[in-house]
Amino acid sequence: MSTRLRIAAAAAAALTLAPAVADAAVKPTPDYYNLEYVADVSYRHVRETDDADNKEVTTASFHLRGEEDRVEVLDGQLHGPFSVRGMIVTDASARFASTTEGGTDETCSGDEVGSYRHGSLFPGRPAYGWPANEMALAPFMYVEIPMTCSDSDGGSGTSRVSLSTFSPRTNRPAPSRFHIRLKLPEAGVKKGSRGIEWSLRRSDSGKRDCPGRDYYTRVCTTTVDGWLRLTPAKPPKQRRGRAPSARGTR
Repeated sequence: MSTRLRIAAAAAAALTLAPAVADAAVKPTPDYYNLEYVADVSYRHVRETDDADNKEVTTASFHLRGEEDRVEVLDGQLHGPFSVRGMIVTDASARFASTTEGGTDETCSGDEVGSYRHGSLFPGRPAYGWPANEMALAPFMYVEIPMTCSDSDGGSGTSRVSLSTFSPRTNRPAPSRFHIRLKLPEAGVKKGSRGIEWSLRRSDSGKRDCPGRDYYTRVCTTTVDGWLRLTPAKPPKQRRGRAPSARGTR
């Protein structure tokens, strides 16, 4: 075969393969949602000695509101994780009381939020114990409520209630006491709709993951009650690159 014919055959083969290569390069288009949720969180922890002579009861509650823009969903899976940066904590309250057979030893109370860390949205993973088309919401990562205290001897001091959750990074089926699993829709939600809404409800009375648990823990209950909504959002604007300068070229 002449050189000219070989060049022509190679060009024809390249043209034949070009559509296949172009099709393989097509990537799925992600869907974007704005996230919003509200939740009421409560906590009750009872510690008691084996002889029941000493008992401590700690309670806490607060209200959460979280917002995050442009959460990305790709092929029905959360393309995350995402931090819920727009989160606030309000209506906080904490109480503590220790008693003995002789009466009350110490009481503490507080109604202000000391510090907190935002919530997070995690994609499903087999290692976490749930499928890829589900996601898990941690409504908050950390909330602290300081308290002032007084005891039966006339003394005073300070204490605090600290509730924390953690990222599901282990192979344990249950990621944490405050995470809530949500199933994503099989198809994207049309723009202009009200979006997708879930109820946020979780109640856990297990002692193993109780905040502040120890040998004397007898009762520990944490509850989350609220709702979460994903509303279709416009994709982020693409930044346009500048054309290379023609200065210095000929």
